[in-house]
Amino acid sequence: MDGDTSDLENLSDNDDDILDANYQPQPQEQSSSEDESSGDEYPIPQPTEGIVREYNLKMGGVDLIDRMISYYRMSSRTKKWTMRMLMHFTDLALANSWLLYRKDLTTCGAPRKSIMQFLEFRMEVARTFLAQHHSQEDDAEFPELSEGGRPGKNVQ
Repeated sequence: MDGDTSDLENLSDNDDDILDANYQPQPQEQSSSEDESSGDEYPIPQPTEGIVREYNLKMGGVDLIDRMISYYRMSSRTKKWTMRMLMHFTDLALANSWLLYRKDLTTCGAPRKSIMQFLEFRMEVARTFLAQHHSQEDDAEFPELSEGGRPGKNVQ
């Protein structure tokens, strides 16, 4: 890359003509509106195809995740941005995980009643983590249990 200048160096924050690198302009549909004073109709281009439609299609998923996070948000009275980010990303991971869980079970044909609700799913994840943490503490306190046997069984 000797002497090769990148296009990124020439960009500024005020460039309005930068969109998505994968965006291909599509033909626009025409709509008409009537001029109130003269009664003449004039065409109005409408970007029904292209980046606006694609954006609107994808925004539904973002709105769904935001709504799900708002239902059962982890809250703490902390001003530390690191803790707030950790809690937000945990909420985000739980919401995405539940959506994948629900999609997988629906695809496999599981009955609708057997699929856990979002709150139940969060509680089950919490129980699983707590059980793992609890078993690790037990292993540290009682090393003879981690060998797979009752205490005193290995005593000779």
